[in-house]
Amino acid sequence: MRHPRFSVLLPVRDRAEVVGRTVAGVLAQTFGDLELIVVDLGSTDRTLDAVRAVADDRVVIFEPDHDVTATAEPSYRDALGMARGRWATVINADVDVDAAWLARIGRLADGSGASFVSCGGRQIDPRGTISEFRPVVDGGGPTACLRAGAFATTTDRLRSAADLIGDELDAGRGHAAEVDPAGHFGRVALDLAVLDGAVVLHSPELLLSWHDYCPDPSTAHRTDDEMQFHLALQGIDAQARTPIPDERLLARYATAGAMAAVRLQQGRDARRLFRVACRARPEVRDHWTRLLAAHLGPLGQRMCGSTLAAE
Repeated sequence: MRHPRFSVLLPVRDRAEVVGRTVAGVLAQTFGDLELIVVDLGSTDRTLDAVRAVADDRVVIFEPDHDVTATAEPSYRDALGMARGRWATVINADVDVDAAWLARIGRLADGSGASFVSCGGRQIDPRGTISEFRPVVDGGGPTACLRAGAFATTTDRLRSAADLIGDELDAGRGHAAEVDPAGHFGRVALDLAVLDGAVVLHSPELLLSWHDYCPDPSTAHRTDDEMQFHLALQGIDAQARTPIPDERLLARYATAGAMAAVRLQQGRDARRLFRVACRARPEVRDHWTRLLAAHLGPLGQRMCGSTLAAE
């Protein structure tokens, strides 16, 4: 079985309103040799529905079979056990990643021989205030930025960090990092890299954005079609931020959103999204047929039969 270059772990709990955007951003990377392991930490909302709505075989959903309410660390360790990538990183659902995020980390590692790389990012609060975080230089040299997604290392080293954290928790010597478990893993992995004498590289590039989202209570009551429409827009937005969009993926998002808009009787949105699909994949006749049917309304649906009834 072929192994991807990167395994991206996305632990998540009750983030249905934003997880689709994060997933779409990872899948829209210019360097696509990756797998995305979504670790569900006991979601009670529609988080997993949002993830499953993304039809991409690089996405793997992992649902731990143990209690995840006490601490998330064992779930991270179990998910790393199934990771196939040579390198690994941990993000969360509040992260927007630059389209070249993994490409830059890969190039930095290849160019320096590093086996631990950290980069910078921007913190965006609900009012839109932006703060920049970069690896900083202190008296002993550069210090990594160890927030979610801002570091990557070899998968074996991250597994070793997870084992060490787990052993300490089991022995009662450690404590769960409730606020920033990703950073906890990063700190331990960095310590192991230094002890191993490995090359460690800290780049000042800003390759991520961390959002302080205000929960949107309206998402809890969305219908399936409303959720599908919302996720499609997130996917299209992620593709729009990619230098070279994946036309097939863009058309898939646009078509799914347009079909949901038809069922929601949002004719203008349906026509707009069908046009996106037509521009992305003009050779696909069904896109043009659906666009025509959407312009003709109920008459179009009768003329085109089930064209707008099912994907």
